[in-house]
Amino acid sequence: PLEERRPLSKIILIGFVLRICFSLISIVYIQIMYFEPSDYPFLMKIVGHSAQLFRDFHREILNGTKMGEYFSGHYGSLAYTDARHLIAHEGRLTYLHLGAYVQGMAHAFFGQSLLNILIFPIFGIWLVPFVYIFTKEIFNQWIALFSASLISIIPSFIIWSVINVRMTVAIAAFLIAGWSIIRFLKKQNPIYIISFLFSLLLLDLSKEKFIFPFAAISLFLFIL
Repeated sequence: PLEERRPLSKIILIGFVLRICFSLISIVYIQIMYFEPSDYPFLMKIVGHSAQLFRDFHREILNGTKMGEYFSGHYGSLAYTDARHLIAHEGRLTYLHLGAYVQGMAHAFFGQSLLNILIFPIFGIWLVPFVYIFTKEIFNQWIALFSASLISIIPSFIIWSVINVRMTVAIAAFLIAGWSIIRFLKKQNPIYIISFLFSLLLLDLSKEKFIFPFAAISLFLFIL
C-alpha cells in the first residue's frame, strides 16, 4: 500500500543521504592520509585519532585499485591465482575482501577514481528495507518502521556500510535467510528455499567462515 511505502521511502532516503555524506567525508580523509604529517601538524593532530577507523578502508581502496588494473588487463595473461599475491596489500590474501572486488569492477568500468567509493552506500542502504521486511514478518508495521529508522541513522551502521561493504552484505544475508526460513515454515513454498540459498551465496562472498555453522543451524530449523 502507498501509505505504507511512503514512510519507508523517506527513511531509506534519509539513510542514503547520510551514507553519501559520510562517503564524501571518507574521500576527503583518504586524501588527507597522503599528506606529510610534518607539513600539516595541526590538521594531522585533529584527524590522527580516527586513523584506525580508516586504516582497513584505505587498504581496501588500494586493493581495489590494483584489482581494477587486473580487470583492465594491466597484468597481461597472468592467471588470477598468481596475480592475487601482487594485488593484495603486503601480499596478504586475507586482505582481499568483497569491497576490493567491487571497487575493482567499478574502476574497470568507470575508470580509476575515489568517487567509485560512492558505490558502497548503494550496497549499504539495502539493509534498511531488509530490516523492515524481516521485522514486519515477526512483529508489525510500526515496529518494522522503528527498526528501519534506527538502522538508517545509527552512526555505527552508517560507518560500517560505507567503509566495510562485506559486513553490510553479511548482515543482509542473515536477514534474507531468517526471512526465508520464517516464510517457508508458514507457507511451505519451495521458492523460499531459493531465497535462502541466495543468502548463503551472499554469506559465502562476504563472511565465508560463518557459512557452515549457519547452514547447519538453518537446516535444523527447516526440518522443525
